[in-house]
Amino acid sequence: RSLVNHFRKCSMKIFNLNSGRMISLLLILSFSFVIGQEKERELTISVQPGAKECFYIEVHSGQTLDIDYQVIDGGQGELDLDFQLISPSRRLIVSETRKSDGTHRQTMDETGDYEACFDNSFSIYSAKSVFFEILIENDQDESKEIWGEFDIPDMLPEEMQDIAFKGIQDYLTKVRDNLVRTERFQNDLRALEARDRNVAEASFARVNWWSSVFILAVICSSTLQVFLVRSFFDEQSRIHGLWKRGHL
Repeated sequence: RSLVNHFRKCSMKIFNLNSGRMISLLLILSFSFVIGQEKERELTISVQPGAKECFYIEVHSGQTLDIDYQVIDGGQGELDLDFQLISPSRRLIVSETRKSDGTHRQTMDETGDYEACFDNSFSIYSAKSVFFEILIENDQDESKEIWGEFDIPDMLPEEMQDIAFKGIQDYLTKVRDNLVRTERFQNDLRALEARDRNVAEASFARVNWWSSVFILAVICSSTLQVFLVRSFFDEQSRIHGLWKRGHL
């Protein structure tokens, strides 16, 4: 309700703004949402059998690095690989073996390029498709980072100076954070859905293949049985002669 009241007050006096100031405010609000998404990256890669794929992430000291990964596809039903996170000083931060997914969040104490590696060297035949997200967050208050360069009240007429823009800034920052969090959840759900679909399709292919083998075996067995039964009554058959001589 307080947010609605803020916007009601703004809407009652918004027509007193000139067009230049109005455009500036809109640009600032748009800019605040764009900044929140600049430090997030997501990729889907294919790690070949016997190979190792590494990515380098520039992180400053005091920033928080958040990495989520999921193996969404792999031949022969294999959905696992090795994961390592290495610091710029070559210190091993995270090491996981034969994992299908993982989530790691840590505040870094070194500035430089961190190395994230997906290792499929233990696999001989199966390539792995991996979806992963990288998010870098500042340790300081993000709202100060976004709004600190702008002095919104100074951009407004004196009659609007009494409106609590700090409250609006806080609400917009929360909305932006919730949107970013929602987007990450949707990406995780999409990756899970892709993995489940790939598992279902692989199971379907295996069931079809073995079903074809069994059908072929039944057809061959039935044909052989019919041929042997007919040989009992066909005196011209070579198999019938073998039956009479007791060789079969």
